[in-house]
Amino acid sequence: MERFIIIVLLILILSLTWYWRRKLGEAYCAAAQYEPTLELRREFGRKAVLAGNQEAR
Repeated sequence: MERFIIIVLLILILSLTWYWRRKLGEAYCAAAQYEPTLELRREFGRKAVLAGNQEAR
């Protein structure tokens, strides 16, 4: 029974991590679109790619 609880908690943690990483990538991509300087756009664009956003490439 303890193994089942640990597995369920691990799956929950992994799914929440995946979800928030995807949302972070979307937020970085949106921030990069509205930045006034090229340097900040590049920085946020890189962070969006590292967070896994496919549109930022």
